[in-house]
Amino acid sequence: MPPVPSSSSSSSSSASSSKSSSSSTPIPSSSSSSASSSSSSTPEPQSAFTVLTDFSNPVEIHTPAQKTYLAYSGAYESIPENQYPDGSAHQSDSLPVSLSWNYSVPGGLSVSSYSVIFGQKSDLSDGYEVSTGTSKFAQLYNPYLGVNYYKIVAHFSNGSSEESPIWTFNVDTTYPRNLTIGGMTNCRDMGGRVTEDGGMIKQGLIYRTSGYKYDYSTTITDAGKTEMLQHLKVKTEVNVADGQSYNLKLNGTTVKNYFMDYSGGSHHFSRNTESVKHFFNMLADSSNYPVYFHCRIGTDRTGLCAILLSGLLGVPLNDIYQDYLFSNFGKIQEKRYIGPKAGADNIQNYINEINNLSGATFKNKVYNALLAIGVSADTLNAVISNLTTGTLPTNNDAGQIVATGADLAGNGVSASSNSGAEDRNNPAKYYVLDSTSKSVSYSFNASQEFDGQVVAYLGNNDHSTSKKIGDALSLSLDSTGLAIRDVTYADAGMGKCGSRMNYYPVILGTTHIGAGSHTIKLTGTSNTMNVAGICIYDASTAPDIGGGEQGGGSGEHTHNYVAQTPQNNIAGKSVTTYLCDCGAKYQAINFSDYSSKAGGTSEDLSQGKLAKGGVYKWDFPAKAGTVTLQFNVKMSSGNHSSQSMDSTKYVIKANGVAQTILLPNGQTYGTIGLTTSGQYIGFASIDIPNDMNVEIELDHNVTDYRLLFGEQVRLLYA
Repeated sequence: MPPVPSSSSSSSSSASSSKSSSSSTPIPSSSSSSASSSSSSTPEPQSAFTVLTDFSNPVEIHTPAQKTYLAYSGAYESIPENQYPDGSAHQSDSLPVSLSWNYSVPGGLSVSSYSVIFGQKSDLSDGYEVSTGTSKFAQLYNPYLGVNYYKIVAHFSNGSSEESPIWTFNVDTTYPRNLTIGGMTNCRDMGGRVTEDGGMIKQGLIYRTSGYKYDYSTTITDAGKTEMLQHLKVKTEVNVADGQSYNLKLNGTTVKNYFMDYSGGSHHFSRNTESVKHFFNMLADSSNYPVYFHCRIGTDRTGLCAILLSGLLGVPLNDIYQDYLFSNFGKIQEKRYIGPKAGADNIQNYINEINNLSGATFKNKVYNALLAIGVSADTLNAVISNLTTGTLPTNNDAGQIVATGADLAGNGVSASSNSGAEDRNNPAKYYVLDSTSKSVSYSFNASQEFDGQVVAYLGNNDHSTSKKIGDALSLSLDSTGLAIRDVTYADAGMGKCGSRMNYYPVILGTTHIGAGSHTIKLTGTSNTMNVAGICIYDASTAPDIGGGEQGGGSGEHTHNYVAQTPQNNIAGKSVTTYLCDCGAKYQAINFSDYSSKAGGTSEDLSQGKLAKGGVYKWDFPAKAGTVTLQFNVKMSSGNHSSQSMDSTKYVIKANGVAQTILLPNGQTYGTIGLTTSGQYIGFASIDIPNDMNVEIELDHNVTDYRLLFGEQVRLLYA
């Protein structure tokens, strides 16, 4: 391609490189590529320089094993384990770009050394200089994805120099821009990703890395320090490990410690929300960049920050999973998985909870999750602006009413405060509710009516699997009580790490908000609960996760259902109608009170298991109207959120007539919103023309004990 004219005629400062060669033998660069932007050809001779390397195709910086992993076309949450390594060896480095050239030395001069300056800007104002001695061959490490600019400089013994024009080469744009840093592992630039809105994360601003002595022995080399300081130009080190022993403390950088816990049975987000908040507040300040952040091996706590940041910026969830598993190329000492096999490290534990929040896409849900823990909208928008080029994420500011602890009004209780600017133990302002005489409220004005998802930022040391959030709090809107979603302390992320209390944004339920002034209120009980914020989000984009024991999933508001006098059906079983004061109702019968059962050999209804070939029938003395047939279903104790729903395995009949199955066929349990707590899911919509007995039949041709049925069968009236 024609050379790009240089804007500089003088040589740059001679920063030495950690990666140079004394060989004078030209080594051509790889020309293989799986994805490219634009390509460039070998430049024509200019002045006395002739480039020998063929740059007509994009250069590949990924090793064959990395490239095979990145070429996988399926869902990374279910990628076969044999397609990525086990984290036992250091394999995360990138390949260099090899460059060779010829040069005709002007008469009367002698070359003392050559160097190559390369960078992302066309004028090379960001250029990094690699000295090659007298060799006309260079290996350029850590180039940018896409177009790179470079020039060659001949340094003469008399102190003068001659530069080539500025030329270009392209690097294959397949993410990640994984980095080679001596004495470090699992390092990569978070930039280069294309977002779902069509923007791109800027390269060269934020890096995820391992920490100091990541394997308890390996130390960053002097060459690695040079790479980070002079090439990557890092200014701020962020340590999210639990202590300072993994800090690199590179000369001239500012160290910020946002300590995160790793031990414990709760997932990483719920035990580290305050540290997450400080991390995003730091990213909002453009003077901190370039930033690198790490824990010890750069996988779990670092991964939490990377997942939330990538999600906020609009990276699709499958790409987020791909980046997380890429850590297995680092020497992280053990293999990371996605799904139940990951145990306590399963990132889907918190990704699924985020997915239960309102939001059109995952990025909007992450935005709301961060708002809920007290990160301001201005901060989040600044982070997005700092790190995104092109189209910015959309739909982030849809229907949010946010009250942090500082905005809440205490009734019978005063706010507790944390003075430390980076204190991770509690939010800056929170209220301790431990009796019915104590409450917090927030008054707001709604510009228009909407259905709202109520989320509270709650903290508790108790990780109980039997206590419910509704045992500790009652919720009201304008003095009218609202039902709280049936969720245990454990499933809501409560608990502690060491002596620290977990805080987490907990979905309480949904309610209808009319236009005008309102007051939302949380009142305590004798079961202590800390409250650090209340948010109401537009529920139109929230998944239907049911209404709990008093719920039913209606979108109008969170109903307060009251049981009416039971009736007996044809089989003599009790059917109870639950009626709300708004007129909404549902009819329920215990799951085990079937009028008849056929087939199946290993049903275990006490555990919610259904055997293949089983047919159950229930009778309802139903009223006229359109009803939704609901079953209470949940995942078994393991996390099976990546399992896909197969609605073809179920047949629903009403009085012998097959009904259309409403289950979202092919979607994962996690996408549907299933957790290890029961949710009422609509299986079919049935039209009942007049008051009559309805026989509901469930015929299932599936043996999947990852999906459990329990509690009740419901007919929910529209």
